[in-house]
Amino acid sequence: MKKHTRNLHPSLSIDKMPSNVFMNFDAFLSNTETRVHCHPWGQVQLISGGILEMEAQDTRFSSATTSCYLGSGGRDALQLQPQATRILLA
Repeated sequence: MKKHTRNLHPSLSIDKMPSNVFMNFDAFLSNTETRVHCHPWGQVQLISGGILEMEAQDTRFSSATTSCYLGSGGRDALQLQPQATRILLA
């Protein structure tokens, strides 16, 4: 069985939001995880071709081939399973 290498996604550092409404695009590789982090904006997660495992506000859930919304100010961390692609619109 082939072992998949884990990818750790670098942290995004935005000290001040550029406006009340802004768009940030980021595409993650499959088999990627993030550190626990917090940000003052909400975000829409689009997942295709796999499973996104996320822990947000001390609740763990999985999402398959769909989208989800995370509100602002909460702590979250995620892990993409092999063959999953995550598109972030924040």
